[in-house]
Amino acid sequence: MHTGQSIVCLSALVALCLESAKAAVVTSNPQASVDLKCRHDARDIQPHHFGVWPPPQEITETGCGIRLNGDVTIVTGDTADEPTISLIKTIVTSAGGKATVSTKPTGKGTQILVGTGAENSFAADAAQELTGQAATDLDAEGYVLATGKVDGQLSVVLNGVDTRGAFYAAQTLRQLVDDRSGVPGIQARDWPLMPVRGSIEGFYGIPWSHEARLDQFVLYGQHKMNTYIYTPKDDELLRRRWRELYEGDDLDKLQELVDTANANHVDFTFALSPGNDLCYSSEDDFNATVAKFDQLRDLGVQRFYIALDDIPTDGFHCDSDDDKWPHDQEWHWLADAQACYLNRVQQEWIEKHGLDALETVPTNYAGSQPDPYKDRFGTQLDKKVRIQWTGEGVFSPNVTVESVVRAGETYVTDTLFFWDNFPVNDGDFSRLFLNPLTEPANGPVYDAKASMDEALRELAGRDEDVHEALVAFVDLNQNWPYREPEIFAPALSKDIQEFWAAREKGGGGPLRERLQLLMKLPELLSRMDMKGFATDVEPWSTAAMQWAKACQHLVAMLEALDEGDKTKADEEYGEAKAWVKKTEEKTVETLDREGNPDSYAPNVGDGVFESFLGDATAVYEGTG
Repeated sequence: MHTGQSIVCLSALVALCLESAKAAVVTSNPQASVDLKCRHDARDIQPHHFGVWPPPQEITETGCGIRLNGDVTIVTGDTADEPTISLIKTIVTSAGGKATVSTKPTGKGTQILVGTGAENSFAADAAQELTGQAATDLDAEGYVLATGKVDGQLSVVLNGVDTRGAFYAAQTLRQLVDDRSGVPGIQARDWPLMPVRGSIEGFYGIPWSHEARLDQFVLYGQHKMNTYIYTPKDDELLRRRWRELYEGDDLDKLQELVDTANANHVDFTFALSPGNDLCYSSEDDFNATVAKFDQLRDLGVQRFYIALDDIPTDGFHCDSDDDKWPHDQEWHWLADAQACYLNRVQQEWIEKHGLDALETVPTNYAGSQPDPYKDRFGTQLDKKVRIQWTGEGVFSPNVTVESVVRAGETYVTDTLFFWDNFPVNDGDFSRLFLNPLTEPANGPVYDAKASMDEALRELAGRDEDVHEALVAFVDLNQNWPYREPEIFAPALSKDIQEFWAAREKGGGGPLRERLQLLMKLPELLSRMDMKGFATDVEPWSTAAMQWAKACQHLVAMLEALDEGDKTKADEEYGEAKAWVKKTEEKTVETLDREGNPDSYAPNVGDGVFESFLGDATAVYEGTG
């Protein structure tokens, strides 16, 4: 019997446990009497069994589940990471429980032991007792999560190998907890296969909004992504006016971004892009570089990056560079100048302040085959500087081990890391690329379809009509042209094929239902949990609605022809063409590569709508 709660195992055969609150505990959870599942033998389960994303490296179902709807003591030891403790409090409150924080076990209610071995020996000892191993031997950011009894008390253990590992353990707990079923009986050991996981905002066009960045940092933390690189191409204080410091509202927003990133255990990396007019040998430009970095360091930034991509390569911007590095035919002049400048930043500023190594993307950033620039750049560069690379092309559909090894040799570095330009659309602003990531650099348990399905459910929320609409919309944006074989709106294509086949037999197939759904896209997507997504894709969802209306009229036109009603067919075809005309309106607002306003007509449906229009027109004109 334990203070606050009791647990009674009914039968090893039926493997059920009943966990009930004592009379003195008041709970608002109406499901408090529902049985919890127990296992009295450890059972390995499928990685996605509990719906944790990304799935832990090792996970076992064992023991009994534990409710968090009564008194819960969060045992922290010397753990001082407020985001982790705050997250656990929220988890407990959401489950109907009452959370109390204590530096040591109190014997009261259920306990959640959290922290690293150095911060909280109670958590490490409990992990050892319940699983046979604490988190000590795991890679950086790893953790152990387990449920069970510790000294007779119902316990959840979140033992991180480091502070971020403990935070990630809490994020896994967040996904495991169900307000009806509590925490399942579980043991998990998890660690990252890649030390750098996240995104780089380095595309052309309109950058992400301030609010979108803040939202993304929360998402990154929830799904164990640890890196954000800030380098939008149209931030003039990164590129054209890179020597100037931030001030006013711009500086305040950067501070909020850094604070929010840090609160979600995301490394905010500030990437300067001075290469369009940088004088590599200039003392003034070196001082301007470190002055800018000093300003960001004062905001709490610990990682810095110098981007040398997409810059002029026809010569230097100052006479002193020409004098110091005479031009040759092998691009050594550019590689030498860039390495000299980067080495100064690394050795005279980064190391002086004890920061993580400088990061860079070179001017020639793609391909693994040797060339004079890459070899010279890597040879001259300080070996601590980390080089980012986009794969075999600017857009790389896959990345192989052989390619990575060869690229490391070509760039003469063992600190290469990957810049994946999927799903950026600045090569075609009219398109969205919403297909799942199927090839590059994924772990052994990664399931592209399952991951995509879960992402769409998270975006949509619990409304099944909204989820169905989102799935249908995503289907219209599947053709990423760098992937083989190319895929064109597969679900829509299938329905259209069935429509033509059924028409020959006097039927219609499921196309009508799909068109009805697509006509409601703007309204349904506006009800998504992730409102910003619906706003961002509105030009495309509107165009999809317009195409659906056009296709509906085309279907009606074909039916009229089948019935011999030429007048009706003419009317329907005219209506269809009017809706098609609406899809040509330039509603996608963006910026060109020079930062000037530009606009495009949204391209949706991967060409399948146009094909249906062409085939239906051929029937209408008597040529098909």
